Amino acid sequence: MKLVSYWHDTAPVFSGGAQGPVEGHYDAAIIGGGFTGLAAARQLAKAGAKVVVLEAERVGWGASGRNGGHLNNGLAHSYLSAKAELGKERAIALYRALDDSVDTIEALVAEEGIDCDFRRAGKLKLASKPQHFEAIARNFEAVHAEVDPDTALLSAADLKTEIGSPFHGAMLSRKSAMMHMGRYV
Repeated sequence: MKLVSYWHDTAPVFSGGAQGPVEGHYDAAIIGGGFTGLAAARQLAKAGAKVVVLEAERVGWGASGRNGGHLNNGLAHSYLSAKAELGKERAIALYRALDDSVDTIEALVAEEGIDCDFRRAGKLKLASKPQHFEAIARNFEAVHAEVDPDTALLSAADLKTEIGSPFHGAMLSRKSAMMHMGRYV
């Protein structure tokens, strides 16, 4: 059994960096070569700053190179819960910010010509029990009407036809995506 990140194991090693002491003058030093550090470095460099990225291991080493490869829009839990806790306007803003993050990555992949198999594959929130489907259906109705019309409510029969599953139904969010994280880095 390999105990290596799939993303690292199946992507070329980044060869653009130097090892050892950093010399010279920089406008900004970014600590960490994961997605957040690399995004900050890119933005600063595009604005004209001289930037150095400092990474203890290799670019994309930590959580950026050890995840499922999913770029999910929407909220991880219930939009209805967020709406009750934050109010409708803030819940919608939060939902749309997550949509925007997937759009931003898609645009960056296109702009930079990154060969990382980016694709809008959608995500399913599955109901493993009948009462789960009832909650998913209520959440779907609010999401679909108020913030994301690019969603669908799937019955157990729909799922069986599509993926051959024994689930009681699901909510499909079509905007979610996936990509090869190692090649993206």
